[in-house]
Amino acid sequence: DFFMSHFVYILQSKKDNQYYIGETADVEARLLFHNSGRQRSTKNRIPFIVILTEQFETRTAALRREKQIKKWPLLCLTLRDWSDSNIKKAFLSFIEKNYPKLNSGLLIEQVEKFISD
Repeated sequence: DFFMSHFVYILQSKKDNQYYIGETADVEARLLFHNSGRQRSTKNRIPFIVILTEQFETRTAALRREKQIKKWPLLCLTLRDWSDSNIKKAFLSFIEKNYPKLNSGLLIEQVEKFISD
């Protein structure tokens, strides 16, 4: 059987700190596509970095997860808010409660690395 993974990804704009959530079979190629300015909905917000990816066996499962992530209320956080320890604790609590399979420590590490860059 041929197996092709699908991924849900979250990008963050280094220009405005906003997020973009999508699904793809090739995260690296998709990031290059976004950063090339060829994606109409994101071209005015480049450059982007990947802050999260999740792998799925089917595109259907990845699309289902994409819809679920787009409902996350805390993705509207700004980097200014992130320095507030209560915001960080609330975010971790929300992730751990609602998405136990997600590596919240890795997510925090990636966000903090982005902030320090």
